Amino acid sequence: PSSKGVTLDPNCYRPISILPCLSKVFESQVNKQITDHFESHCTFSAVQSGFQAGHGCTSATLKPQPGDLIEIFRGTYQHWALYVGEGYIVHLCPPTEAAGAGAYSLVSVLCDTAVVTKESLEEIVGKDRFLVNNLLDGKHKPRSVYDILRDARSLLGLEMPYCILRGNCEHFVTELRYGKGESRQVYYALGVGVRAVAIGLKALNAASNISCVKSKQKRILL
Repeated sequence: PSSKGVTLDPNCYRPISILPCLSKVFESQVNKQITDHFESHCTFSAVQSGFQAGHGCTSATLKPQPGDLIEIFRGTYQHWALYVGEGYIVHLCPPTEAAGAGAYSLVSVLCDTAVVTKESLEEIVGKDRFLVNNLLDGKHKPRSVYDILRDARSLLGLEMPYCILRGNCEHFVTELRYGKGESRQVYYALGVGVRAVAIGLKALNAASNISCVKSKQKRILL
């Protein structure tokens, strides 16, 4: 209904277009071709929410503001950056970090230095998905936007030590926003590794116990 009123009154409803099945198929194919063309030529802006899969009203209300942390999903890991306004980000960038780098970007674990750079959010995101994620706001009080941006700009062009466990891109941006560098990505990865080792040890222990029981049963039978 276009507004509150009598539901049986036709004037309370907006008109709709009822298309034949063939027209719907044609419309779907045209839409797919146009969308594929725009995506292949990177016509869509990284901060555009309309006409993009995975975007909508929610993402439109979460436009980045200066000082926000940006989480970029690269498939097997997440790259982190700090939004500084006007479509630009500052991030700690290993030589292999780039949009569309794919598995090659994993070589960053071997890098021991990275450079603080300011680049366009749209260029760094590419065809990947991103979101605003100030993930530690509930744990630490964010610093003032002025201090965050001042410190970020003061580090531009600086080559810094890089370590996937102690000094990665997530450590860098959380240090700027909260004054404390943390990486939930590393925390979760280590947690998974520890659980995997624990499960393996339990399995070995269970196998050892079964072997001991069978050995005792054989001796009793003898």
